[in-house]
Amino acid sequence: MLILVAALNAVTRPTAEPVSLAEAVGLTVGSVDSSAYRVTADLVVRNRGLDALSVVDFATTGVAMSVVGGLPERVPGRHARTLRVHLEIPACAGLPGRFGGFGVTVERAAERIEIPFASEPGTPLYREMAGLTDRICAGYRNRFSG
Repeated sequence: MLILVAALNAVTRPTAEPVSLAEAVGLTVGSVDSSAYRVTADLVVRNRGLDALSVVDFATTGVAMSVVGGLPERVPGRHARTLRVHLEIPACAGLPGRFGGFGVTVERAAERIEIPFASEPGTPLYREMAGLTDRICAGYRNRFSG
């Protein structure tokens, strides 16, 4: 009887298919606010996979990004972490034509990839970054259409 129950459990239990690292990561931006010299945003990193992953770096052009508490940040399987991210403009000359996007580098085991995140015109992050650019770099505001 015990063997029959074990066999039935093995057949009827849903199997969790492993997903690639790129498929496992979901990025969204929560609340966004700004001060005279900085934009702060809550970046939610979702791990849809079974294995833990780590956020290890950010990459963007013309913007300095930092995370409160630092990196790396471990995200267990099937969980999410909210990272408080600060964005600052160190020099106006390095700003890209379209702002609000960045790459998030994540790793799991021996795999390491960069996941792109683009903030579209009209979204809170895009609007706040455009406002920050306007405050710090007069004349750059016309580079934004949102």
